Amino acid sequence: MPVWRTFLTKVLEPLPEFRVYVGSEVLLGVGLMKIGALARMTGHTVETIRYYESRGLLEPDARTASGYRVFSPEAVHRLEFIKQARHLGLSLDQAREILLTTSQERPVCEQVRSLLQARLTEVDTRLRELEEFRGLLVGLLHRPESPADSGRVCSIIDSAPVSATGGPAPANPTSTQRK
Repeated sequence: MPVWRTFLTKVLEPLPEFRVYVGSEVLLGVGLMKIGALARMTGHTVETIRYYESRGLLEPDARTASGYRVFSPEAVHRLEFIKQARHLGLSLDQAREILLTTSQERPVCEQVRSLLQARLTEVDTRLRELEEFRGLLVGLLHRPESPADSGRVCSIIDSAPVSATGGPAPANPTSTQRK
């Protein structure tokens, strides 16, 4: 048995979480981790990591002989990037596009700048809508109460304006769904 194989076997034997086999050969050992260790290290759940894998945001570097996903330290950085992108309001699809562009070694800062500018525009629009909605609520709270007419529950709610569609004005004036 070659010296390096003996060394790896003795050093990595107490650390089964850090062994990867291709057939019966040790492929890599140092720094690799199973999905549970990656989850603990990054604060994500195993389910979230599997979901990100299914969405094309993350791929395991290898699988053990028993089929466990094994990740390199790069996966930690990738998960942190995804978390930051989500914190800034970017969708998972947008994060995947950025990561794909990065993996093709193309510059991404202009793409990110454009996405963040669009996000800022959305935030500004939402703030204006919330200010208008706040004004509506303040106005309703300052209206004098009137005795409830027959069949009416509360004159404050009954006097609230309706939206352009004819229904009640939504409590959340915009519903922006992100993928």
